[in-house]
Amino acid sequence: MKRQAHPFYPQLLMVDGNGLLHPRGFGLACHLGVLADLPTIGVGKNLHHVDGLTQSGMRQLLEASENCAKDLFFLTGNSGCTWGGALRSTPGSSKPIFISTGNRISLESSIKVVKMCCKYRVPESIRQADISSRAYLKNLEGSLMQHPSNEPGKEPSEDQQMTINLRRWVNLESTYAKGRAVI
Repeated sequence: MKRQAHPFYPQLLMVDGNGLLHPRGFGLACHLGVLADLPTIGVGKNLHHVDGLTQSGMRQLLEASENCAKDLFFLTGNSGCTWGGALRSTPGSSKPIFISTGNRISLESSIKVVKMCCKYRVPESIRQADISSRAYLKNLEGSLMQHPSNEPGKEPSEDQQMTINLRRWVNLESTYAKGRAVI
């Protein structure tokens, strides 16, 4: 698509995941950006523990009285490296989103782009992708339950098994994000 100068080729990718703000320093936004050779921004809903940055430390920072009016906090670790930014994208929000660079874009530009795209807590492109994918999975799950070959004693088809595995992964991911996963 890129080689043919397609009019719908993206100029920037916003990824529901992290970029540099990742325990390995190279999250999904970095990986995808390098593979696609595109500028990418990582937008995470949860903070990974990186270079001394922790959930409890972030909570204390947000709750401090001198920070009540601030909407942006740069995430600088023990090493002095700035890994990303925590943004309260809506007024009065207590849960920030975590922005980090993925590939070929600065942190400042990443924050500006994300701010422009936030109508709710999460940027609209990521929010719509979440809504669409969850609706697709729900529809797929419903059709799986109604499928005639879904009888006791019969093995599910490859598509059905993929749906089952996707649903298990989504449930595991949401359980893990809520801190209830046993690993």
